[in-house]
Amino acid sequence: MRTMSGFDDAPTPLDSDLTVLHRAYLESIRQHRALMGDLCATLSRLADVLDTSGLDPTARSAIADGIDRHVNQAMAIVADIDHALTRAAVTRPLGRH
Repeated sequence: MRTMSGFDDAPTPLDSDLTVLHRAYLESIRQHRALMGDLCATLSRLADVLDTSGLDPTARSAIADGIDRHVNQAMAIVADIDHALTRAAVTRPLGRH
């Protein structure tokens, strides 16, 4: 019987541990993408605050550069996971995926 999520409550004999794990990773990627979207929106608002804060331009630039490095690193990690999962999905036989 299918649940509202579209997945059975328990794996069927056709579901391997890898398939179940893959589904969990895909859900994790969706959640990370949503988190990154929220983070980018928050950082955009933070940039507006920094611009009007009266901080020294050098201090504003250092803060912005640090934030950019962290965001870029987080985005790269999510992209790497997404790429690895996509490659794994494409290279596995459909009957086992």
